[in-house]
Amino acid sequence: MNDYIGRLQLHNIFEESPVGVVITDPHGIIEYVNQTFCNTTGYPKNELIGKNPNLLKSGIHSSDYYKKMWDTLLSGQPWKDVFCNKKKNGELYWEQQYIYPLKNSHNIIEHFISLKIDITTQKQYEEQLVTTEHYLNNIIQALPVLLFIITPEGMIKKVMANDESLLYLSSQYILNRNLREIFPNDMADYFMRFITQTLQSGVSQTLEYSLETQKGLRWFEARSGIINNKNETLVLITATDITERTIIEKQKQDLLKTKDKLFSIIAHDLKNPLHAIMALSEMLATQNHTPENVEEMAKMLYEAGKNAYELLENLLEWSLAQTGKISFNPQKLNVFELVDETIEILFNQAHNKNITILNNIDKKAEWTLDKNIIKTVIRNVTGNAIKFTPEGGFIKIWSKISENKLIICIEDNGKGIKPEVIPILFTLSSISTSGTKNEKGSGLGLLLCKELITIHQGNIFVESTPGVGSKFYCELPAIQA
Repeated sequence: MNDYIGRLQLHNIFEESPVGVVITDPHGIIEYVNQTFCNTTGYPKNELIGKNPNLLKSGIHSSDYYKKMWDTLLSGQPWKDVFCNKKKNGELYWEQQYIYPLKNSHNIIEHFISLKIDITTQKQYEEQLVTTEHYLNNIIQALPVLLFIITPEGMIKKVMANDESLLYLSSQYILNRNLREIFPNDMADYFMRFITQTLQSGVSQTLEYSLETQKGLRWFEARSGIINNKNETLVLITATDITERTIIEKQKQDLLKTKDKLFSIIAHDLKNPLHAIMALSEMLATQNHTPENVEEMAKMLYEAGKNAYELLENLLEWSLAQTGKISFNPQKLNVFELVDETIEILFNQAHNKNITILNNIDKKAEWTLDKNIIKTVIRNVTGNAIKFTPEGGFIKIWSKISENKLIICIEDNGKGIKPEVIPILFTLSSISTSGTKNEKGSGLGLLLCKELITIHQGNIFVESTPGVGSKFYCELPAIQA
């Protein structure tokens, strides 16, 4: 009686269990199924009892899989796995199954009992998560961004980059390392402040920075966000390469500076000599003057006209350089003759200050040069030397060949250049100063020289000591005519 009650209670437990229960004989023939299993498969009990469970085969698992399962069970070991079966209506479903051999007192298998949990919905969610993650990873990999997931302490937990060369170091090296292990202290502090500000404010932060990457120096725009992951708070950072944008913005700023410089020159430096010419011409035309006054005014007219002409010529040549319209026509030339032709134009200007210009170039020296470009450079640099050299001074022009480069030096014993001015001497930021006899200049001449020497694939620089003089060097590489 007690044995009957025990069997009845066990039967009731199996029947009401939310887990599917299947009991087979030693040959795998079904002897019992509970209602949960029937509900899962769609088969009524009378269509399952006495049948082999292979009627549920989905066709997904191989024959080797089933052999391994039966070998395990017949050896007396339990089997546990996620399994795909087929319902009566042909629909596939997934179950977590546990199969245990039931042995008698003689250690002989009499039954197998299977406990089956339908995990189809869970499996679908898992597959959706995998698909979604794969989809998101592909999107991120396709975007021109770097993605980092970082702990509040600065540990990099995840790195995604469609272009590894934009990273400071390879992703394999920086993964699971702290920012302070990767970057120099100042850069690590900079990034940690960004992370801390994000966590403290609770809102996205934006940061622009430059970094020497495996691809070279690049500029980035970083944006941050917070990820609350279970009991852990993480910071998500995306960094976009904005190098091209930064370069374009810099070029725009340079163009604005160029425009402002041009307007300043046109409005002030070019207008002043023209006003002087107009005023002196009016005085000559409307007033009576002694021969001495006329001569003096004529000199003033000449000086004003010369200044206006030089400035206008530089402006035109500089604008051609800016628009890439200067033609480059190198040919083999006698360097001495080229310099001699150039300084001849400046004879009167030097004579008026009793300045001696010495052409110390070897008379046989030859080099492949663009005649117009080099004459313009020598004229501008030598003209500047005349302005800033006191009366009775000297200017020497000499050359040498070093490391397959022709070096032309224009040396003077003038007032020299202050050290703080030299770094900006060949830029738009250069400020025009007056010469030793109050000669005027626009500050454009040396900038033009820099542009022209660059077109000639060369370099121009200066050595100067205030009160002693200056040496302007033009380095010109050997080029083919």
